[in-house]
Order: sequence, then C-alpha cells, then structure tokens
Amino acid sequence: MALEIERRFLVKGNEWKAISLDSQHFRQGYLTTSIQNWTIRVRIMGEEKAWLTLKYPAEKIARHEFEYLIPIKDAEEIWERTPHKLFKTRYHLDLKEGNWIIDCFEESNDPLVIAEVELVTAEQNIPIPNWCFNEITNNKQLTNAALAQKPIRTWTSEDLMTINLN
Repeated sequence: MALEIERRFLVKGNEWKAISLDSQHFRQGYLTTSIQNWTIRVRIMGEEKAWLTLKYPAEKIARHEFEYLIPIKDAEEIWERTPHKLFKTRYHLDLKEGNWIIDCFEESNDPLVIAEVELVTAEQNIPIPNWCFNEITNNKQLTNAALAQKPIRTWTSEDLMTINLN
C-alpha cells in the first residue's frame, strides 16, 4: 500500500509549458466516489495502458492508494459501465523540488488547468511556482472524482466565483 501526499493548485497562463517534459492523454471513469470513504476509478492512458485505483482518506492531505495495472480490454469494459467520467492531458514537469504534473482538463471540464505536486510528507516545504495562483488542496469540489460527477461547465456563476479561475 502506498500513501499519496499531494498539494494542488489552479494554474494561470502557459509559462509552465517551457518546462514540460512529456504529455499523456487520460480517460478516467469513477465506479464510486466519497469524501469520507473509498474512491474507485479506472484510468486509461491512450490505447496502451490502464489501471484500477482505489483511494481511501488518511491523515491531513494524505490518502491510501492502491493501484493495479489491468488489461486494456478489461479497462474498456469497466469504462463503459462507469457513471462518472473525465478527460484530461497530463504534462510532467522538469522541476527540482517535488514531483510536479499539470492536468489540462478537456470536454466538460475545459478550460480547467490544475497543478499537482507529490510530496514525501504533508509538512514538506517546497517553492511554489508563480503560475500556481490558488491552492485547492482541500477543495472537495475540484477533486477529479468531483469533477467527473459535476463538471465545471455545469456550475452556476456563483459556484465558479468560489474558485476564482483567473
């Protein structure tokens, strides 16, 4: 069992693209989602790889994470049966401190762009790039699972004002 510890930020501008190493297209389907309980998803990367992932809350910003590589055929069967889906392109970044990625959401969550950094401990202090303008680590509306259930294009103007996309 792994422990996932990450901080998340809204992103402004395209300055981060200069340090982008590669990109991957993902489809994610959620079988079950809960803030207080299990989140179970299937993730399909392009047409080559797929994973079944189970997450469960731990302390502070950490979550228990169980992730298993599964056959693409099985993943497609699961995908077809998931009630909540999202699409995104993930970019890995060349930054010295922390494992940084950028997720550019597509379709009903476009134009949302979120940066994530994986940490060793919840207390780890890292420099935050200037293109990260609003920390959303504890914003339950902006988890991938929540965005699959309620994409930002379905949000009211009041909902959108609470996250300040600019």
